Amino acid sequence: MPDKVSYVRDLAIKMIENGAYSISADPISTLSGINFDIPVGTYFSQSDIREMNLGLDERSCLGRLAKAAAIVERNYSGVELKFGEVWQDMLATILLDRMRENPGLKNDPSYLEEILLYEEPHAVIVVHGKQYDPLSKQAGFEIAHPRIENLPLWEGITASYMVSESQLQENPAERLKILEEAEKICPGTTLVRENMINPLVRLGRNDEMVENLNWVIERRPCARNLYAHYVLTENEESNQRLIKTYSEKIISHILGG
Repeated sequence: MPDKVSYVRDLAIKMIENGAYSISADPISTLSGINFDIPVGTYFSQSDIREMNLGLDERSCLGRLAKAAAIVERNYSGVELKFGEVWQDMLATILLDRMRENPGLKNDPSYLEEILLYEEPHAVIVVHGKQYDPLSKQAGFEIAHPRIENLPLWEGITASYMVSESQLQENPAERLKILEEAEKICPGTTLVRENMINPLVRLGRNDEMVENLNWVIERRPCARNLYAHYVLTENEESNQRLIKTYSEKIISHILGG
């Protein structure tokens, strides 16, 4: 296990040492019984989220997944665990389906914001092929995302951790160097490839930028990625797909307006 992966795994184990949780007969039941500190109605800046990720704070998705993985590893032997990167979010899909049935929802700013929220990069723990999403307890029903990519557990968690580390770097070359190392540790995460776009643009490496964007769009064609693909490559197909799926009004929300 590479040093960086061991560091992140050891940090997660340390974070659960004083935690209170009850052990059930199977891992999913144990995880489902944990009351993670999931913020509701609280705004966190990108720097706040980055800090929480680097501390594996359970208020962040990454922190919850790392703790869940450590709990299962500590209490159950021989369990097959995977890092499931979400490529199509169940809650975003539900909202988009409702909007197709009721086009008037395209005029509701809060509804569009909610779609973008659920389309943010997200991951789950996969236990013996079954998804565990900590948000299920908060939602009151089992969340099973339509499309996920199963990746090695601690390598996937570590790659996500390194994305937050890369964001501390102002120098695009240094940022890209960390992301390239994350890609080596866990090849095939859209999160890493999405975060490569900014430094590649700043470094003028346009061919690589386009290659990354095309790769991402094939796997995770969410609103933000479609918009980036259109703006950076002038791909009209992505623009039409964005407008048809979300309406033109989503653009101001993508831009933060």
